[in-house]
Amino acid sequence: IGLVIIGRLRLAQLVQALPTPVVGGYLAFIGWFCGVSGLAMMAGTSELTVDVLQDKWHYMMPGLAGGLTIYISARILRHVAVLPTCISLILLLFYLGLWVTDKSIEDATRNGWMPEQEDAPVWYHTWDYLQFDKVVWSAFPPQTLTLVSMI
Repeated sequence: IGLVIIGRLRLAQLVQALPTPVVGGYLAFIGWFCGVSGLAMMAGTSELTVDVLQDKWHYMMPGLAGGLTIYISARILRHVAVLPTCISLILLLFYLGLWVTDKSIEDATRNGWMPEQEDAPVWYHTWDYLQFDKVVWSAFPPQTLTLVSMI
C-alpha cells in the first residue's frame, strides 16, 4: 500500500534529493554487512574474528570461489539465467563432491560442511514464543511515523 501511495503522489522523486555519497554509503554498508555475515555463516559462527578467519578459512573458500564465479559470470555473460544456473551448479558440485569422495550428508554435517538439522516447532506452538511482558511498549510511539510509512 505504501509503495502505491508513493507512486501515486510521485514522491519517489524525493530520493533524488539525497546526496549521491549518502546513497553510496548506505549501499556500501549493506554490501559490507552482507559480506561479513556471509563469511560468518560459512564459518558457522555469529562473530567474524581474526581467529575465526584463521581456523575456518577452509570452510569459507568454496563460498568465496562460488561468489567470485557468480560475479565474473554475471559481468561477462549478462544474462538473466546466470544466477540460477550458477547456484544450481554450485549445489550440483557440492553433492557430486560428496558422491565422488563416498561421503554421506551425515559425514558432511559432522565435519561442519552442513548445519545440523533442528526439528521445526509445531505450527500451533509458534505463539508460545510471543511474550507480551518482554515487549518494550514505550518504544512504539516514537516509531509510529516509520510504521505508518511502511504500510
